[in-house]
Amino acid sequence: MKKNFTSVLTIAVSLFSAVAVNTFLHPCAGMMRMHCKTTTDTATVIFLLSFITGVVSLFLKSERSRKTAGIVSGILGIILVFVPFMGSCAMETMRCNTHTMPAIRIGGFALFLISVASAVLVFRKRSELA
Repeated sequence: MKKNFTSVLTIAVSLFSAVAVNTFLHPCAGMMRMHCKTTTDTATVIFLLSFITGVVSLFLKSERSRKTAGIVSGILGIILVFVPFMGSCAMETMRCNTHTMPAIRIGGFALFLISVASAVLVFRKRSELA
């Protein structure tokens, strides 16, 4: 169960974050397509890639491939922390700056922390075997 815990957590955080930034934490919907919408779309794709990584990690048997999936998930989390720099609205009080961009950063940071926890579990397990 411990092997699957971080994968399930990655799946849950990725799916929740992807849904959240497109539903209740979405940027405002204007007549024109603004930078914040493009940033949200990019973050959604990265969250979905992380979701796929978590699902694939559930079904992998090799420890090496599970480690690789954890590293990929961690890298995607780091990328998500920096995605909001792609662009958002100029006004600091706009919905994208107060809701969407922080949600993207928090989701990315959570994915990064999950992958770090996964790495700690793997190395702790390895030291127990030695």
